[in-house]
Amino acid sequence: MKGFWDKRYQTGDLPWDTGEFDFHLKRIIKECGIKPCKVLELGCGTGTNALWLAKKGYKVTAIDFSPRAVELAKIKAGDMRAHIKFMEGDVLKTKMGRAFAFAFDRGVFHTLHNKRKRAKLAKVVHRHLRKDGIWLSLIGNADGPILEVGPPRLTAQEIVTAVEPFFKIISLRASYFGTFGKPGPAAWECLMVKRN
Repeated sequence: MKGFWDKRYQTGDLPWDTGEFDFHLKRIIKECGIKPCKVLELGCGTGTNALWLAKKGYKVTAIDFSPRAVELAKIKAGDMRAHIKFMEGDVLKTKMGRAFAFAFDRGVFHTLHNKRKRAKLAKVVHRHLRKDGIWLSLIGNADGPILEVGPPRLTAQEIVTAVEPFFKIISLRASYFGTFGKPGPAAWECLMVKRN
């Protein structure tokens, strides 16, 4: 699996990498009043969202499976690297730190192709968040049309089954991947708070 993702980053076959920070992330930060805090980004890719958060004053730990993605993220961050801790590793196995107030993933959850691994991810994120920590996960939506190229697609029930033991779902909204005003594949925007 690691080789698959690294090859995608080496060849530049990255349809999900828009080069713009995620509009869901910006809106949720504002709506929830999430002030600068410790943030964990899962599947940071080339670091676009981590860099945006760091520029806003958040202390970011960003992890990705692909060594090439982490290398590209470090290059993109340049002088801002001092404000972001980039890590290469498997989010299900790597110790990423503790007491994060906010976790963000844009597409990690849906790449886990069985319910046991999705539940394990929820447990891992729960463990890394502080009391009342918030997790925003963007997930391919099975209600959208089947596309030739697009993210893995999950049902709302598959999401709820995995996260409910560890998180209270604040909202689960139908949305889309893409950039500001340019819709792409269907997505779920799942906003959760840690069960203590």
